[in-house]
Amino acid sequence: KKSPIFRLNFPCDLAGARTQDPYIKSVLLYQLSYQIMCLRVQIYCFFLLIQPRARIFLEIFRSAPWNIVSRIFQGLGKCIIISIFKPMKRVILVGFMGAGKTTLGKKIARNMHIPFVDSDREIELRFQKSIGDIFTEHGESYFRSLETEFIESMMEQEDFVLATGGGMPCFGRNMERLNELGTTFYLERAPKELAHRLFNAKKRRPLIEGLTEDELLRFIEERLSVREEYYRKANVTLSREEQTAEAITEFMNLLNPH
Repeated sequence: KKSPIFRLNFPCDLAGARTQDPYIKSVLLYQLSYQIMCLRVQIYCFFLLIQPRARIFLEIFRSAPWNIVSRIFQGLGKCIIISIFKPMKRVILVGFMGAGKTTLGKKIARNMHIPFVDSDREIELRFQKSIGDIFTEHGESYFRSLETEFIESMMEQEDFVLATGGGMPCFGRNMERLNELGTTFYLERAPKELAHRLFNAKKRRPLIEGLTEDELLRFIEERLSVREEYYRKANVTLSREEQTAEAITEFMNLLNPH
């Protein structure tokens, strides 16, 4: 059931049906706390500035309209807040392989003017091996440990859109780590759609190589029944119709208004 209390305006009704209410509450509380911090800094700046030359400032303020004085300190306070507490824009897309994380992630990155990062591609570049070769030579457990190391390394970056590997959130504390890293979005897709996309894809996937379309569908249904528990821990769950770059960009602009 949709909650009218925390309903937000998004082009695809992003917050209406799919976003958990507690998270929307946190968004609104964030906005409120930001305003409170600005007010506190404005008051502090006011007293900090007028203390050394109180008489001069008081004479100026006495003759100046209050709306002008208020704007001066409002702007000063916001500048200090933004410079000290600059919010980071970190968009993290999770979901089964073939859900479209890379394609959507690149569009979001262009909209927000921030870098796009593909976890599989980055791991390949760092270790100078393809994902398939890493699986073949070292096994899946070793590859999952590389994914965990990769998540930890992303803590040092400020703004980015990250497309994760399909299995990354489902091992160890990786989903929890991703939620700590940024704002996570689960791209929900039906098993049949995933099977069709993956069977006709040109990209080589080590876990499904050599499977027929029927075998692939069974594989996805079995894996998804286990993995979905982890995917649904994401901050926001998006159905097929809600997965647009514009909706996610607008959501992130709400979290980071400046």
